Amino acid sequence: MTEDLGMPSTHAFCAALRMLLLSLLAAAFHSPLQAQEQDSAAAQALFDEARSLMVEQNYAAACLKLAESQRLDPGIGTLFHLAVCYEHEGKIASAWAAFLEVASMATATRQDQRAQAATRRAALLEPRLPKLRVSVPAASRTAGIELTRDGNVVGQAQWSVALPVDPGVHLLEVTAAGKRAYATSLDAREGSTVSLEVPVLEAALPAWDVRDAQPAAASAPTPTEAAAAAPAAQPAPARVEGESKASAGPGALALGLGAGGIVAIGAGSVLGILAKNANGDSTRYCAVPNHCAAEGVRLRDRAFVFSDLATVGFAVGGAALVAAGIAWALHTRPAATRDALTVALGASTAGARVAVMGEF
Repeated sequence: MTEDLGMPSTHAFCAALRMLLLSLLAAAFHSPLQAQEQDSAAAQALFDEARSLMVEQNYAAACLKLAESQRLDPGIGTLFHLAVCYEHEGKIASAWAAFLEVASMATATRQDQRAQAATRRAALLEPRLPKLRVSVPAASRTAGIELTRDGNVVGQAQWSVALPVDPGVHLLEVTAAGKRAYATSLDAREGSTVSLEVPVLEAALPAWDVRDAQPAAASAPTPTEAAAAAPAAQPAPARVEGESKASAGPGALALGLGAGGIVAIGAGSVLGILAKNANGDSTRYCAVPNHCAAEGVRLRDRAFVFSDLATVGFAVGGAALVAAGIAWALHTRPAATRDALTVALGASTAGARVAVMGEF
């Protein structure tokens, strides 16, 4: 006698397994399909907006939207309109390349009419193409050398080749480990080829400290130290007591202020020269005004620091000399007229001031 243990049949087990697999497949494909539909909808909206902008002749905004539409949902029609937009915007190299890509895609899909139209428009643009040729001689090919044009790497395969570019100014930068960066601007114009030979890169400057900039004046205090050494932050009384006759020599205060003023002005002069030299060096790395390579920016920042310190030095030194003159004048006056007089010198990063207080 056989007992029924309630085990499911093979047919029922296979059916359950098939339902489980179908559920897993549906879950796996649902999210990518939904995302693709959303991208297609966004691409269509961008395409429609770009067409309206082209009617208004706002080609710069239209090209951005068409490029994004093509990225979200690539298509021959969108790419053809993008090429037309680039042509109207003046980016004839970008338009030429896009027309050629349209022609290739259309030929592959047997869209003969569109392929002929794209090929014809590319041929009309070709004689107008600006080109840049950058050569790197053997002497300039240092280890790790890298070329970039407008921030994009120019690989070795592109060297010495006349490459089509859009009209306008293009920034070329050359860098290598242990070498000073080189930067220059290239003006590409329709129908012409601009050639450039990369020079031999100079050795990079060693690490530099501001304190090493003025070895001859190492013992002289900086403008900040001179201002702190002089009675700048607090009023310095210049009251003199003694005989009614003028003394034979200048007072100690006048001497101290005068010496401090001369030191501060000397330090300001040195810093001013350093600022001028650093600013001059920075122009070698600036292809166009305010468009500098990393080395140019570093030198420009150093020039600003030196210039600010020089300004403080001149301000403190000038104020100290004025205060010294006033102290001298007070010291040579009779005691009856100078007992109640006080001279104060104040200095800060914003400037310097001299104050005389009392009764004359």
